[in-house]
Amino acid sequence: MIQGATDEELNELAVIVGMTSFWSNVLHVQNYDYNKFVQELKQMGEHVSKKG
Repeated sequence: MIQGATDEELNELAVIVGMTSFWSNVLHVQNYDYNKFVQELKQMGEHVSKKG
């Protein structure tokens, strides 16, 4: 345990950090338009909030 975090929490953090780094690199290499990304991210958030 690190600062009260369980092994499960640390494993989840490792996955989140890895996926964030991976997709950040994918979007960067594709020169993906930032404004389009923000718009699509908002649309995804709206979609998910309607389902919950």
